[in-house]
Parts: sequence; structure tokens; C-alpha cells
Amino acid sequence: MFAISAIGLVVLGSMLFSMFVVTCIILIPAIFVVEIISGVIYMVSYLASFDIMQGSGIEGAILTPKVEESA
Repeated sequence: MFAISAIGLVVLGSMLFSMFVVTCIILIPAIFVVEIISGVIYMVSYLASFDIMQGSGIEGAILTPKVEESA
């Protein structure tokens, strides 16, 4: 009887541990990827709004402040 419960505990513990490992391996990088993607989308939308305001391309949106400084 004790041996069966010990085996059950080992199986349960290994299942919980594998779930924890899978969570760490999958979820944490997924959170980082989502953060990076949302940051890229934010930057692109910011540059696109810059582009609309100034009527030039994204390169112009990046270069325009430098031009204004030198002028």
C-alpha cells in the first residue's frame, strides 16, 4: 500500500514539475515575444503617424529632426 502511494506521489510530482518546466519554457518567452511585437507595432505606428504629419516617408520622419537642428 505504501509503495503504491509513493509511486503515485512520484508520478504526481514529476507531472507537476514537467508542467512547471513547460510553463517556464513556453510562457516566459511567449510573454517576451508579445512585448517585442507590441513594441515594434507601436514604433511602426508612431513612425507612420510622423509620416502622415510631415507628408514624407519614414526615412524623412527619422531624418527631419536632424535637418531642423542643422538649419
